[in-house]
Amino acid sequence: MGTLSIRTRLIGSFIFFVLVAGSFSTLGLAEKFYTDGIKIKDDQGREVILRGTQLINKRADYLPWHREPQFDRLLSWGFNVIRLGVLWSEIEPQPYVYNDAYLAEIDRYIQWAKARGILVVVDMHQDLFSEKFNGDGAPEWATLDEGVPYQYREPWWVNYFHTAVLNAFKNFWRNTGGVQDHFIRAWVRVAERYADESAVIGFDLYNEPWNGYFPPVVFDLLYLQPFYERLIPAMQVVAPDKLYFFEPAAVTNTGAPSFMTRMRFTNLVAAPHYYNPAAELRRGYEDLDILLTRAAFATRDMEARIWQTPWWLGEFGTETGFRNHLKYMDDVCRQVESSQVGSSYWEYARDIDGMGLELPNGEEKPLVNVLARTYPQRIAGRLRSYRFDLESKVFQMTFEESSEVAGPTIIFLPQARHYPEGFSISSTDADGSWVWELMDGSNVLQLWADPNSRFHTITIRPAQP
Repeated sequence: MGTLSIRTRLIGSFIFFVLVAGSFSTLGLAEKFYTDGIKIKDDQGREVILRGTQLINKRADYLPWHREPQFDRLLSWGFNVIRLGVLWSEIEPQPYVYNDAYLAEIDRYIQWAKARGILVVVDMHQDLFSEKFNGDGAPEWATLDEGVPYQYREPWWVNYFHTAVLNAFKNFWRNTGGVQDHFIRAWVRVAERYADESAVIGFDLYNEPWNGYFPPVVFDLLYLQPFYERLIPAMQVVAPDKLYFFEPAAVTNTGAPSFMTRMRFTNLVAAPHYYNPAAELRRGYEDLDILLTRAAFATRDMEARIWQTPWWLGEFGTETGFRNHLKYMDDVCRQVESSQVGSSYWEYARDIDGMGLELPNGEEKPLVNVLARTYPQRIAGRLRSYRFDLESKVFQMTFEESSEVAGPTIIFLPQARHYPEGFSISSTDADGSWVWELMDGSNVLQLWADPNSRFHTITIRPAQP
């Protein structure tokens, strides 16, 4: 507890009791979310930062391997959202035949998340368009490759340039034979199922759209954006209160710009991915690569302003075993903080040198220490800046007071991981005018700032020995 006068402690205790009682919806998920064109907000008007990871299985039985203990780990890492992958091939295995049993299995993961206060973004995933190409996504009947023979090659991503794969994407974007219409109907069916599920915050509409034969400008303006402008209103008819995460073309993953223009729908969130080219090639991460990462985030910030949407880093990640890979991840996290956005790490898997968060025996990788950072989950005002320094463990955030916001600011504070000897918290608010409290048995700190101060700067640091 901060240093407070006896009178303020008594008043603060009463306020704390009343406001905490009123803020249980944060954990119970009996709330709705919206965007104001700049930020994601909850129904108390607080700005929301979503940090999480991906859960997906691209092969039979097409269900993530994770069980309830893994969801407990997500919570301990401060992940308040998961990007939960589903596959069109399993939703509509035959034209107009829908596999509700598959979604019933997906429901289990949503309920495990919900029980822990973790939100869910349902992601319609694809890689290489279809399992027919040793990828995932579309059912084989919707894979219109024009009969071109296909032979898979390594590395996996070079197959995006195979003629059969290019044909399949071309025919999807052109809606040949109504194949895109089928995709939209399948998505609407999913949206209708989860329209009233409070744990599902929204839908990630299409993973890494590949332009294929089409030049980027042509693809963005004549194919990708018109596709979203058909899909989003169809889904909003059945699920008007969800967030709609739209991804720019896959070529933007390395930091290239998008040529899409503003779409005039409510509750849109841009959801680009970022993978630094040098890191992807495992050649190390050096000073020039840092500049490329920062330029990529500046591009995403600019696009979000043009589109008048908040943005969310829908994917980022790294393999291990190359020079400075942890520095790379810390740099991406710093850029996320600088842009004041959320993020989702690819992926919660178990492996040795891959992108997973755990080793095959279930032990955490060192990477988790980089990702499990102190950060604000809900901000009772307008966030101006926040940053966590991995070396010093010092966290600092500044936010502006807003009379339109209710509820406390909520900060994830990984005590055992980064503050094993304890921590101190200070504020630029006057002594006795603010109060904070750790929620029992959790790494969640709630804070009420002085409503008479315009700006509040909160600093958390390790306790001095």
